[in-house]
Amino acid sequence: MKKIYAMSRQMKWSDDMLHSYLLCRTGKEHISNLTRTEARKFIDDLVGIMSEDDNGYRSNKKVNDMLRAEGMIVGCSPAQCDKIRYLMDDAGWTEGRLQGYLDQYGAEKLEDLTKTLASNLMEYLKSEIRRSAACV
Repeated sequence: MKKIYAMSRQMKWSDDMLHSYLLCRTGKEHISNLTRTEARKFIDDLVGIMSEDDNGYRSNKKVNDMLRAEGMIVGCSPAQCDKIRYLMDDAGWTEGRLQGYLDQYGAEKLEDLTKTLASNLMEYLKSEIRRSAACV
């Protein structure tokens, strides 16, 4: 269990993402319900995901796409969407500029962003707000 949690932290996964992936791959809701053999296979699966790239973006996208295909939505939360809209107003972003950002990541709408990408967008908007305040 410790190894699984450590690996998920290393990949910057939230607990929700880890448990969604666990449910999708094993049909079990909790790591503690795994047998030793199932845990080893799950760890091997995580190692395979981690080895795909170093920064975690492509592996997170692959897992998100796989979970979406299974009908499990793990995208941007409603609270994140609201915060992004609020920050967009402060930063002076238009819907067109947001759409340009979304197009870079293959998302049609804000809700299609992963939680990680939504968080990154919020931080970018905050930095733009700070930069514009410093120029005044």
